[in-house]
Amino acid sequence: MSIAPRVAAAFLAISAVGLLAQAPAPRPRFDVFEVATIKPAVPEEKSGLFITMQGSNRFLVKNCSLKLLIAAA
Repeated sequence: MSIAPRVAAAFLAISAVGLLAQAPAPRPRFDVFEVATIKPAVPEEKSGLFITMQGSNRFLVKNCSLKLLIAAA
């Protein structure tokens, strides 16, 4: 078998792999942005830890350390 059919077969195999590959996922639209507000806790306030979800897009935490939030995540 000569080299020309081998080269043609290799080229065909490489081309088929490219045609069967998945298309890249579309980029998401960034028409909104997220905001985080971090404020120091009032030292004299003794209300304790407070964590709640306010709807699907809002997370409220009071009197919690960053270390505890990272551990909970």
